[in-house]
Amino acid sequence: MIVYALYIIDEGGRPLLSQYFQSSDDVPNEVLFGALFTAFKDLAADVTTQKSWEMKTLGIERLFYHTKSFGPFNVVIVTNTQKGPENLLQTIGLRFMKEHREEILQDFLVDFRLFDPFKEIIQEMFQAETLVDESGKLSPTKRFSVGGIFDLPPDLQTTALALITLEEGTLEDISKECGENQVQTTKSLNSLQKMGFIGRKEKEGKQLFFYSA
Repeated sequence: MIVYALYIIDEGGRPLLSQYFQSSDDVPNEVLFGALFTAFKDLAADVTTQKSWEMKTLGIERLFYHTKSFGPFNVVIVTNTQKGPENLLQTIGLRFMKEHREEILQDFLVDFRLFDPFKEIIQEMFQAETLVDESGKLSPTKRFSVGGIFDLPPDLQTTALALITLEEGTLEDISKECGENQVQTTKSLNSLQKMGFIGRKEKEGKQLFFYSA
């Protein structure tokens, strides 16, 4: 699971806190998302007949927005998988309520910078769950398709197909699968990354390349 972002939004659509784990170009900014989330939630509530209905997951293109309500605010985690991190949503929501109960229950506008220290707590939680690439490297923004792969130059095709076979791998692994030297494979991987097809992450001290399935 790749986690792209986390939002904490109050019932009025104000973004109390947001944190991006991948490129911020992949997801909407917190102000826009807060407005869209609240509008969609209100619309969905109007058309459903279930009094206790609660929106849990919203899929838009290749991303999934998993949400859980905690009364005066909602926690939203954006991932690339339909199955949401339920335990993490619950833990973050309860912890945020504990840390900032007084601020979030105020009727007047608070200084949202008061919530910034909570970002460190979020980082610790996500590191413990090993859900997020903490290396700060670019993650995939595009998916491979059969037609798309064969539109690539031959050297990039070879590298892309090798990575698809391996699912993820080190430079050495991919170079061996390609039957190429590591210099050439490095050039191809860098090109594919710039094009948005692959990402890099650190795992157990090794740099791994991966793609979005």
